[in-house]
Amino acid sequence: GLKALLPWNGRPLLEHMIASSRRAGLERIVVVTGAGRKQIEPVAAGLGVDRIHNAEHAEGRFSSVRLAARWAAGRPLLLWPVDCPAVGASTLGRLAHAALLHPEASIVPLHGGHGGHPVVLPAAVVATLAAAEGDGNLRDAVRRAPGGRVMVEVSDSAVLDNLNTPHDYRRFLETRPLPAQTPAGMGVRHG
Repeated sequence: GLKALLPWNGRPLLEHMIASSRRAGLERIVVVTGAGRKQIEPVAAGLGVDRIHNAEHAEGRFSSVRLAARWAAGRPLLLWPVDCPAVGASTLGRLAHAALLHPEASIVPLHGGHGGHPVVLPAAVVATLAAAEGDGNLRDAVRRAPGGRVMVEVSDSAVLDNLNTPHDYRRFLETRPLPAQTPAGMGVRHG
C-alpha cells in the first residue's frame, strides 16, 4: 500500500530510494504502484520517474515484476522492493557493476551468508518475463538466468531489511542511521 510514503528523515522512503538510485548512476527508473496508486503516483511524478500501475496487484508481487520487465524492454533490470529502502548508493553501484561483468547472470547481494535485495535480472530473463503470462515467482526467474546466479558480498545489512509490519518500521527507524544527505545541485530533480 503506502509503505513507499512512510517518512524517514523527513522524506518518503520512495524519495530516498530514487535519490540513492541516481547517486548510483541508475538513470532510467520506474515505480510500479498497486493499491496506493492515487497517493504514490504524484510523488513519483514529482521526482521525475516513470510510473506504471499494476491493476492486478492483488495477485502478488510477481505481476509487478512482469510489468517492470515489459517496461525494461529487454535490458537488465534492478528490482528494488520498498521493503528494503535503506540500501546505499554504493551497494546499488556494486550490483550494477557486477551485472556489467556478468551480463548473463542474475546478481544477488549477499550479507552475512544470506541473499537479499535488490536483485539484478539479466536481459535474457527480463525478455522471458516480459513475455510471460500467469503465475511465477522471482526466485525461479533469478535461477533461470543463462549465467546462473552471481552472489555479491556486501557490507550493507540493509539488503536484508524486510519492512512488512508497523513493528518492522519502528525497528527500522531505531536501527537505520540516517542516509547521507544529497549534496546541493545533485540528486532529486523536480518537475
